[in-house]
Amino acid sequence: MIPSPFDRPDLYDALLDDLDFDISFWLDFASSGNGAALEVACGSGRILVRMLQAGIDVDGIDSSAAMLQRARNKVERLGLRSTLTQARMADFILPRRYQRIVCAFNSFGHNMTAHEQISTLRSCREHLAPGGALGVHMAFPRPELWTGPYDRVFESEVAHPSGEGTLRIYDTRELDPVAQTQISTMDMEHIGADGALVDNFQSRTAVRWIYKNELELLLQLAGFERFEIYGDFQRGPITPECHTMVAVAWR
Repeated sequence: MIPSPFDRPDLYDALLDDLDFDISFWLDFASSGNGAALEVACGSGRILVRMLQAGIDVDGIDSSAAMLQRARNKVERLGLRSTLTQARMADFILPRRYQRIVCAFNSFGHNMTAHEQISTLRSCREHLAPGGALGVHMAFPRPELWTGPYDRVFESEVAHPSGEGTLRIYDTRELDPVAQTQISTMDMEHIGADGALVDNFQSRTAVRWIYKNELELLLQLAGFERFEIYGDFQRGPITPECHTMVAVAWR
């Protein structure tokens, strides 16, 4: 069985932990609730830790034990506090209710069926306090997504977390425009200082992309009567040129 990229949070963080394109939006969103926040699919804590550092009372859930442990280590190392729970986003049950819930960075796309999508949104709505809001971010699947390239694509190269050599990432994609799914087989190659391959961690992950009208319907079916969908993190409209879709839905 091919592992998930979430089984190696050290490599995941080497690639993504420094990303900050969405941080300002989520900090503003979470703090605007003037109460507790929850990050669904918090992963290794890229966003959650920054929220804690900003003084926001935020908990997290994630289905990956390895990613959650990475997040816990970060929180403890910084002397912060957060309740982190291993749970699936489609059926989690927590004792608290939150003013803000965040589902960021394409995490919602790991719901591969309409049933899972609606269950996740309903679970989030159930955990919102009256007047609370849910924020969901996904990439907007532009037409060129479905036309390739399908073959092995070089994505990026960063310093290897061991401190020796580099980490090269290649993605081989299987795209189904009818099912709106993308299955990515990722090769994370450790390249030594001499340019030779030290080792390769191969993993596989799948997402199901959705469009604006589909997301509107899912939110309505989950019980959200008021929501807005933006095309960027500045709350601009969705246009054919957009790469991003951000929804805010109120209970």
